Amino acid sequence: MLTLVGNSAWIAGMVLGLALAGGVAVRPFASFLRFAPLVQPLAGLLVVVLGTLALYVLLRLPLAQAGAIAWVACCVATVAGLDRARWRVRARGDSFAMIGTAVVTAAVATGVTTATSVHHDEPAFVYFDWTDHLGYAHMADWLNGHLVSQLPVLDSTRPYTSYPNLLVSVDPRFGSFTTLALVSQVIGRSGMFSYDLACALVLAITVLGLAGVFAQNRASVAMLVLGLLSCHWFDYNRTGFFAKAIAFPSAFLVAGLFTVVGTKRLTPATISMLALLASAAALMQSGASAALFLTVIGGTYLLAGCAYAVVERRARISISPGLSLSHQLSHIRDGGIILGLLIGTAVLSSGTLARPLSPTFPDWGHGWQVIFPRIADLEPQTLGANALNAWQVKLALLITACSWLMLAILAMVCRDRVATAVLLGPAALLIALRLADQRAMAFQMIGVFYPLALCGAATLVWNDRVFPVGLRGSPPKWLALSAMGIAILLHCPRFIKTAIRYGVDAPAERQFLQREMQGLVAAIGDEPVRVDVGYDLNLCIALLVELERQNIALQWAPDAWRAAVGYRPTWPVPQYSERATLRLVKRHAPVSAVEQTVYVTQQVRLVRTAPHREKPAARPSSKNIFTVSSE
Repeated sequence: MLTLVGNSAWIAGMVLGLALAGGVAVRPFASFLRFAPLVQPLAGLLVVVLGTLALYVLLRLPLAQAGAIAWVACCVATVAGLDRARWRVRARGDSFAMIGTAVVTAAVATGVTTATSVHHDEPAFVYFDWTDHLGYAHMADWLNGHLVSQLPVLDSTRPYTSYPNLLVSVDPRFGSFTTLALVSQVIGRSGMFSYDLACALVLAITVLGLAGVFAQNRASVAMLVLGLLSCHWFDYNRTGFFAKAIAFPSAFLVAGLFTVVGTKRLTPATISMLALLASAAALMQSGASAALFLTVIGGTYLLAGCAYAVVERRARISISPGLSLSHQLSHIRDGGIILGLLIGTAVLSSGTLARPLSPTFPDWGHGWQVIFPRIADLEPQTLGANALNAWQVKLALLITACSWLMLAILAMVCRDRVATAVLLGPAALLIALRLADQRAMAFQMIGVFYPLALCGAATLVWNDRVFPVGLRGSPPKWLALSAMGIAILLHCPRFIKTAIRYGVDAPAERQFLQREMQGLVAAIGDEPVRVDVGYDLNLCIALLVELERQNIALQWAPDAWRAAVGYRPTWPVPQYSERATLRLVKRHAPVSAVEQTVYVTQQVRLVRTAPHREKPAARPSSKNIFTVSSE
């Protein structure tokens, strides 16, 4: 219980600190957003990470120093602008609602994400199903311990530097690596044992950020927070897709701010901040994905603006008094230019053009019958961990499709451009992917369509955006809230299944405890140790990342070597001139009679080969004391 309270308090403190830093980025949008303070933590993370990387790369400062300077600079900018900003909340109740929402969101995100730490009452790390978790931790540790000028070398005799070398060469996700590295610096733990808390922080601020952009009243805030907490972003954190858990919501944030501000209210300040946030969002995963979402959502918003302007002109209805149709279309044209600027900024920020790389992603060969329940967030990404049976999946998909269609029709009837953008844009993208049979690309978009549908529904709750006389009042509001409630109920089984799978049901051998790893390091000391745990990807990677980080000399058995550096298939198994007397084996693996157990964790057993003792020479028998002379 103390660990839960401590972790929740730490997350709440980080949310507050990031909110202070993000005020400078949200200030130009404050007059357009009722719940602007909820956006500040995510915006704060984006601008701090962007500033940190700029100082780390350009000025070659240590990452910890760069992060501290970036955070302080953002906070100073926020405080300096308070006298000119209009941070007026419409009602005092909104302030209490936002504080309560932030506290509850932080507590829930912490509880479900750090369940293993809470159970063991100490820092812990859950690691199974996938292996990417420690890729982020490995690079975060490297960034914290090295300047940008100290590049990791490619050397088969130094496997610890091999993976950072690969990431520096080809990977654009340094915003995500830096996020985990900064969390590691603040909490004072390695990347491995900072990962779960970083995931809790990211889940909390991304949920709050999108609620602040799209929610229009307290009811929609509550529903949107509940829905986003139960979407696949939580699963991504547990399965090691850390970059997607940050990048997708960040791109949605930028696109949402662009649509909420509108084409007629774009100013130099809003354009500058949108470009800054788009650049930071692109660094979290890739510029291509950020550009795609900006194109889909922003482009649909502009097209909807053109269509609705023409419809309103013919019906002699104007939502922009004093503006002719040509003026409205000119504003939309200017918005298209700004959108193109944001898309270009995202692509250029990831360095794709300066370092041409083929954007590839794995094709798991899944059919659409597997893909659809997952991109609808109804089933976990991990196959075999199904939350629903076959007929339940079909029924849930049918209800989901009908709800989405109903919301899209409602958005068009109400001529709500924002809701149309986040409902019809993703729907058009999904239809295009299905018609082109792009299964691999569609499978990469788990965690996109359901959250955006929720955001569109939350936008429709605002009655001020309803223009047809016959729909004024409550019907749109209650239809949208009802659709959100049904969607959340449909997605509860998957969320509960995932929370249990990576919480109380997590295998003991996949729960790494910081205390045990520290004890293992102390037991090994300065001696070399042979890793002989077989071909176990997760275990071998964990031992490589956490032990070699602390300068433990590891010797690798052939199977363990292939598991640890399988991405280097041409590297031969190392040969050692002198074999270590210490050996790491799986906890329940048999050991020989001459090996003594030194230390045991939930995963491994450290054994030492007893020193070989030569047998003493046989004492001569009394019968042989005298020899017979040949004479």
